[in-house]
Amino acid sequence: MPAYSPAEIHTLSAMHPTSAILLLHGRMILETRAAVESQQGLAVLQGGWVVESATGIGAELMIRRGLTTEVVRIQPDGRWLFVIDNPHPPE
Repeated sequence: MPAYSPAEIHTLSAMHPTSAILLLHGRMILETRAAVESQQGLAVLQGGWVVESATGIGAELMIRRGLTTEVVRIQPDGRWLFVIDNPHPPE
């Protein structure tokens, strides 16, 4: 997934169901490690992530890292929407 600026919030929100909550603050870097697609229109994605954020001007930069696992479903118009977006899967 490419990086998005806050001005591109519509692009990010179009990738999630309308009931999803999306918070933007700081910078997020994603690395895809695996993607497995089924013939039933579902796919499992796995990757690493890094979030860099600060709470205000002059605040210390906080860096968090982890792995993520998602399940996405293809829509009739060809877009993939998240069914499960888990940033903290069990190890």
